[in-house]
Amino acid sequence: MSQLRQILAVLATLFPSLAFADTVDGTLTSIDAEQHSITLETGVIFNLGQYVVLDGLVPGQVIRVSYTEGTMDATAVDVLEQPPVEPVDPVETPDVSQPEQ
Repeated sequence: MSQLRQILAVLATLFPSLAFADTVDGTLTSIDAEQHSITLETGVIFNLGQYVVLDGLVPGQVIRVSYTEGTMDATAVDVLEQPPVEPVDPVETPDVSQPEQ
């Protein structure tokens, strides 16, 4: 057994509640600023940690949520892709360069 594995085995024995992180990617569907939580398109709701900022998050973004394994407590949210932008029809503007005669 390698020395690193031995150290990890000892740590796991001494600290069984040691938390590990995991990540999930998905499309953000809603933000609840009051509850400080977000919902993905799968319906999974993550509670955001005190240092996770909501600014810049908008529904439709593809995000990566880092969270504490075994909980739904997000420790970080990274934007991977912005939502698609709907094309805007150009507005016709009258030609005002030459007055009508």
